[in-house]
Amino acid sequence: SIRRVGTATGLTDAWGVLARGTNVFVADGLGGLAVVDVKDPTVPTVMGKVATGGQARAVAVNGNVAYVGAGSAGLVVVDVADLAAPKVGSRVTMPGTALRVAYANGRVFVAAWNDARAYDVSDPVSPRFIGAVRLEEPAAFGAAHEQPKDRPLVTSRTFGIAAHDDVVFLGNWWVPYSYRIYPDRVAPNLVIPESSTLIDFGTVKVGESKTVPVDILNQGTAPL
Repeated sequence: SIRRVGTATGLTDAWGVLARGTNVFVADGLGGLAVVDVKDPTVPTVMGKVATGGQARAVAVNGNVAYVGAGSAGLVVVDVADLAAPKVGSRVTMPGTALRVAYANGRVFVAAWNDARAYDVSDPVSPRFIGAVRLEEPAAFGAAHEQPKDRPLVTSRTFGIAAHDDVVFLGNWWVPYSYRIYPDRVAPNLVIPESSTLIDFGTVKVGESKTVPVDILNQGTAPL
């Protein structure tokens, strides 16, 4: 059976938790990152907090560094050497919203709603982008999941992520996917707006033309 033995107070919205030794790290929504002392699990006590911006939803920890998935604020790197006074070291923005994070073998992985992203954190203060992958599915037009030939695939949202060595596992609407990381390879990586799959030019009279701008960003490690 499971029985409650204690409750930590003073938190805002505990989205994600991670236990290490006698401490629990809490991704506390708008409250940022909180560190809870659980030496006595019947009296868990908040011992340190730091604002991360955005909505802190997940946390991974390696050594004295915590990596917080902070929603629209992206990936936030926090120095937790002093558990009573954690400090933000750096932030990494991204096109989507950081929902979940995982750490493995000197790398941090982010489930970022629009895609899954990998960063080299051998220097924790300066995460280096390795690459990203966007999952796609047929859009549902008419009958369920019936894909007209003239319609592009649309983004399948990435909600969860886990990693082991150089393999990362992604969770989306239906099933988990596995990918292998090749950190030594360099390649361009395009960021295309979500709206680009459903561009609507509206009414255009015969003989006239209309332009819809689409901003495209190369976030990769090599030029196009």
